[in-house]
Amino acid sequence: MASYHYLFDIKGVLDGRVKFIQNDWQASWSPAQRFSNRSPIGDHLYEAYKTLRKVNSTANENEIKEINKWLLWNKEVTEDNEYKSIVRGKNVVFLQIESLENFVINNKIYDQEITPNLNNLIKESLYFSNIHEQNNAGNSIDMDMMAASGVLPLGDVITYLEYPEVKYKSLPRLLEEQGYNTILSHAERAGDWNWAEAGKSAAGYNEIWDIRQYTIDEYAGFGLSDRSLYTQFSEKLSKLESPFFAVIPTLTSHGPFDIAKKYRELDLPKELDENKLGGYFQSVNYADKQIGLFFSLLEKYNLLDNTIVVIYGDHGGVHKYYMEDVEASNIPGEWWKEKDSKVPLIVYGKDIKEKTIDVNGGQIDIVPTVSYLLGIDTKDYCMGRNLLTTKRDATVIKDEIIIGNPSKEEEIMLKEAYDIADKIIKNNYYVNTNKVD
Repeated sequence: MASYHYLFDIKGVLDGRVKFIQNDWQASWSPAQRFSNRSPIGDHLYEAYKTLRKVNSTANENEIKEINKWLLWNKEVTEDNEYKSIVRGKNVVFLQIESLENFVINNKIYDQEITPNLNNLIKESLYFSNIHEQNNAGNSIDMDMMAASGVLPLGDVITYLEYPEVKYKSLPRLLEEQGYNTILSHAERAGDWNWAEAGKSAAGYNEIWDIRQYTIDEYAGFGLSDRSLYTQFSEKLSKLESPFFAVIPTLTSHGPFDIAKKYRELDLPKELDENKLGGYFQSVNYADKQIGLFFSLLEKYNLLDNTIVVIYGDHGGVHKYYMEDVEASNIPGEWWKEKDSKVPLIVYGKDIKEKTIDVNGGQIDIVPTVSYLLGIDTKDYCMGRNLLTTKRDATVIKDEIIIGNPSKEEEIMLKEAYDIADKIIKNNYYVNTNKVD
């Protein structure tokens, strides 16, 4: 076991002068592991040291100017259309679907629809077919951050683990100004990935529902089954006063895509079913079935007429982690082969007209797009674009890769985007420019 040494110098912590001899005290996703590595006293001291250093640091004025310049460029002046404010005042639910890639949408495997519920839902929704994953150092936890802030995550560390005290002019805060109660819920421990602390402090959610608010009555895949999660979550929503904004990430379709046989409803050849690609099809098919259940529960609780549901994938799945299994598969057609960064984005509401929008966008575009539907002006608060009015057809993903059809100016500015996000976060931009208290 490694031996960790630290100086118990409280004054030094307060002065920002404490020096930790061990260099590899990187934050684990698990608080128990951090306590084990550092000891309880060492963990508290180290976390206090990090926080005080960041809180007491002075914003870099030159970097603030760079941020302002980039955000000003990013804010497009466009004409409004019929989608502006169309669902003003309605409840908003975000379903963050684990590992959901776009390639399964509207496709069949051996004449069986993989996502029949989503396919039907698209016929009544806004469907954004060219949305690209923008996670950086993290996966689902980066998506937590982007879905709230509309800001790209860091690449050198996991943003919510290392910078939970940074505040954003986030969607939860914008909705709170409109009288919404805002809830972030995970069927996980509050300390895992720091999602609860950061959700409260950084993103500004009013309420946090962690695993203690759920009965663990059925496991499927990586944790609490989607069936049980949606059943309990929808009942909780039915007891809330409107308007509310609630976010729930799912777990069952998490890798390694080995859900039990009783949940596998697709009839696949044995060789494919035992392959990660076949396991992925089965996991996503299960996840899709439970999305159908969730909508029926919203209808049961008389919530569907007054609620918009936003469904998106948090990151890639089988193509991101199991390309060897994909390449080893032997399935008719080509639709399943390509490794791309696309995740679906679907916005359902009974007042929203069906439309497929194929503009190239990213996950940070969710905040301004949904805000536009709700009649909320995101001004220059976030890095995303309103995909319902944008004239641009390009986005950026990890490693400064540009996707789409950018102009020369757009390509230059998009290549700077992750660096600008780094400056926004490390300068606590929204606090230091008085955009958020």
